[in-house]
Amino acid sequence: MPLPLLLLAGGDALVACVLVVLGVPPVAAGAAVAVLALVHVRSAARLVLRAHAVRRPASDEEGALDEVRDTLRAIAAAAGVPAPEVRIGEVCDRGASAVARTRRAATVVVSPRLLRTGPAARRTALTRAIADIATGDAVVVTVASAPGAVGLTALTRILLRPGSRRREDVAVALAERLNDAVGAGSPQLPAVPYREFLRV
Repeated sequence: MPLPLLLLAGGDALVACVLVVLGVPPVAAGAAVAVLALVHVRSAARLVLRAHAVRRPASDEEGALDEVRDTLRAIAAAAGVPAPEVRIGEVCDRGASAVARTRRAATVVVSPRLLRTGPAARRTALTRAIADIATGDAVVVTVASAPGAVGLTALTRILLRPGSRRREDVAVALAERLNDAVGAGSPQLPAVPYREFLRV
């Protein structure tokens, strides 16, 4: 399990222990914390999307958004993951960010600025977003970013710090391979088998 999720699980266990010390029966404390953890995980993607200020595309953005969808389909095919949904986000620090509940239920948020860039720059940003989905890092970041979306940015920073260098290195290496694969023409079979990125 990735370190940020282990930290969250540890925090949940600590809350359960505090409840028990305060006199709550252990079964009730465990159940309450489990429900809170489930609500956190299930609402994380919605909170993060809201923090990105997603909106409907303007009429002059539809053409560029269709090109983004086509590019994402090709990259997702090369990575062996389902093509994600695409949304425009006014608050998107990187040109494209992946928000995911699972590797199969993901959304890529693109900035209006990315829609105005050329195909090569656009593909570079989109391959990084797909790499985050393929490695599972998008799920980790989405769950860990949910507290930041409701104002607890310090907690999000603490959760995302452990293992961040390793996750970044893996995602960058995978994105480069995906970019090369898609640039050479979308392959019939995944260019990057699911577990191969773990050995990068």
